[in-house]
Amino acid sequence: MHPFRNTAFLLIIGVLVLWQPGWTSAHQASQPSAYEKAKSCQTKLLKSSRDMKYRHRWERCISLYHGFVKASPQHPLTEEALFRLTELYLGLWKFSGNSLDVQKAQETAEELKRRNPTGQWTANAEAKLRQNQGASRLVSKRSSLAALENVRFWSHPDYTRVVFDLSRPVHYTQQ
Repeated sequence: MHPFRNTAFLLIIGVLVLWQPGWTSAHQASQPSAYEKAKSCQTKLLKSSRDMKYRHRWERCISLYHGFVKASPQHPLTEEALFRLTELYLGLWKFSGNSLDVQKAQETAEELKRRNPTGQWTANAEAKLRQNQGASRLVSKRSSLAALENVRFWSHPDYTRVVFDLSRPVHYTQQ
């Protein structure tokens, strides 16, 4: 092989090696901006009582935080992002009344606890869940409630018969 070719080959390899760390730090620098985008979404949402009425607004912020956590699981802001997710799920639950939102808040707090059991953000998430203990009680209470699946009725000249089809048997009294 010619000495020129060896030198050119080594020069190309050297440039690639030197270029790689710069690319990595530029990539990491873009991650806080993803976090900032999610944080900005949350701040804007919580300032607008009109926007808070729409589930898709909450889900947009939630998905931005999930995207950040998935893209940079080792980033220093990941724990804070998990805490913010817990806050968003609990906030969404207050508007939706959907027990799945509380369950997701609990799951997110558990993920945070797995990552750092003694961390500041873990303690904050647990405090938020304690503040919303009624929410977790409501989840178990709602799961024991019967759901109305169908209403049937027949009208006659002397009376009307109404039948409620429920998801499970219930106790009732006739008056």
